[in-house]
Amino acid sequence: MTDRIAALRSLLHSNHQSTRAELVALSEADLAATVYETADGPWTAKDILGHLVDAEQGLFLQLSRLAAGDDPLPADFDVDRWNRRAVPRRRSLSYQELLTELDAARSQILGLLESVDETALDQTGSRPDMGTLSLEDLFRWVAGHRDHHVGDLRQALGR
Repeated sequence: MTDRIAALRSLLHSNHQSTRAELVALSEADLAATVYETADGPWTAKDILGHLVDAEQGLFLQLSRLAAGDDPLPADFDVDRWNRRAVPRRRSLSYQELLTELDAARSQILGLLESVDETALDQTGSRPDMGTLSLEDLFRWVAGHRDHHVGDLRQALGR
């Protein structure tokens, strides 16, 4: 494993450990707390967890496409439309099921990272909401996305 891949692995692993610790500590009352108000209704802390699961499963596919030389998303992809549909689909899952799926999704992402050659990290593609980015950029974005939402959750809960 090269230093560059090892650094990304360390980032993604430590990000998972630190954010997961906060997610595991949520109480039933915390899970029901509103984090975001949207036009389609509130997103609770549990919805945030469901969003993170959906996002990381989707990001694994995007990372795989970009590693193969393809754009991670179609040019007409609408992330807001996707989230409006994806979050409600996860509401039927239990808190424990969501945590298990989050672990599995991050494990897949780490496995993909460990399987790519360092030169693949420079492969670029386009996302409609982010423009042109490299595979390395997208791996880093995975950690930033999780940090962003867990930070919002922390703020909403007054922590």
